[in-house]
Order: sequence, then structure tokens, then C-alpha cells
Amino acid sequence: MDDQALSGLRRIAGVNAAFVVVAALVQATDDLDLGPLGETILEAERGTVVAGVLPNGRAAVVLADSKANLGMIRMELRKLRRQA
Repeated sequence: MDDQALSGLRRIAGVNAAFVVVAALVQATDDLDLGPLGETILEAERGTVVAGVLPNGRAAVVLADSKANLGMIRMELRKLRRQA
């Protein structure tokens, strides 16, 4: 997945960054016997980290401020999963 594929995520108001990481998140859920990673949301005082699994052992990670629409981010992550 190239950088251009993440442009939809980056256009969402409140998204500060979006990037692809390799198997670390997927491996963590496997190691803990939690089943396949779908999505995870980490909320903090000033923002949110949203991660969603992508094909080929990768995941997209999105850094967003507290005003970002998390539903839109999740929809875009699901779209990326279907396209790849």
C-alpha cells in the first residue's frame, strides 16, 4: 500500500498523521490468543490513536486530535481493507 492510499484518512478533519506499520500489532493479538486484529482505539487526554488491520500482515495507524470524527476514520480504515 502506497502513501497515496492513506490520503483519504489524512483528509479527515482532526487527523494529524496516518501511516502503515508491519506485523507488530497483528503479532500482539496472536501472541495474546485474542484472535485476528480488527481495529483498536486508544484514547488519551488530547487525542486518539486508531489502528486497523490491512492485508499482508500490515496495519494502518492514525493519530488524531480530540475533535476528529472516529466513525469516519473507522469507515475509511474498513474501505482500505476492502480495496487492498
